Amino acid sequence: MIDYGRYGYFFIAPFFITYLVFQLWPLINTFYYSTLTYYKRNGREFMEFAGLQNFVNILGMAAGERGYVLSYLKNTLCNVGLQLCSSDSGFPSSGCMADG
Repeated sequence: MIDYGRYGYFFIAPFFITYLVFQLWPLINTFYYSTLTYYKRNGREFMEFAGLQNFVNILGMAAGERGYVLSYLKNTLCNVGLQLCSSDSGFPSSGCMADG
């Protein structure tokens, strides 16, 4: 007797392969590269493991460091707001610069 239950795995396999290649692997790779510090010395490029120190620096949790996350967030929100107001099809539907 033929077990047809296994055939479902053959149909779902392309999805999982595509997901792993184009979504999961770049996500893992991005996190790995974000834990490295890059610097140049004598014309050569070096890479050193920094752990979570890069995230601590961005959040401004290190001693004497300025947090950049809030300024990045402010810039992003301002840009998105300006884009929505100036677009014809953005939210709100009437637009921020609507005539009367």
